[in-house]
Amino acid sequence: MNRHFTVSIYVVNNNRVLLHKHKKAQILLPVGGHIELNELPEETAKREALEETGIKIELYDIDSLKDKNVDNEREKVLINPIHTIWGEIEKGHEHIDFVFYATSMTDELRPQEDESLNLRWYSEKELKEIKDHLLKDVYYMAQEAIELCRCKKK
Repeated sequence: MNRHFTVSIYVVNNNRVLLHKHKKAQILLPVGGHIELNELPEETAKREALEETGIKIELYDIDSLKDKNVDNEREKVLINPIHTIWGEIEKGHEHIDFVFYATSMTDELRPQEDESLNLRWYSEKELKEIKDHLLKDVYYMAQEAIELCRCKKK
């Protein structure tokens, strides 16, 4: 079995969510990628978002403990993913995906070379219009991300 840990990031700006046409899968998905060795999931989310979009993000944190100190200075309260999803990509190849929501400081996209250029911001209305062309979980998480991150402009 080949199991990888990955992240997906639903980036929201001005009540719109960013999706891209995945190069291999050829479907609309959030940005994201594989967690590298010795990388925390939240670090991967920020790195992947920057590589794939050219924008810096602030991860949505539902855990109120983040602003509280821990007793041990060698510990850190991590930002929890909103969802964790297991998926079989193909026989013997699985992903455990940590799904984050985030806000961006800008909507100007500048993906790095060799990244998807097929990126687009979608409003709630536009998501409803293409609902039948999206995976169910992508549609519902995109809607949820907009709702949770509503009007958060950086």
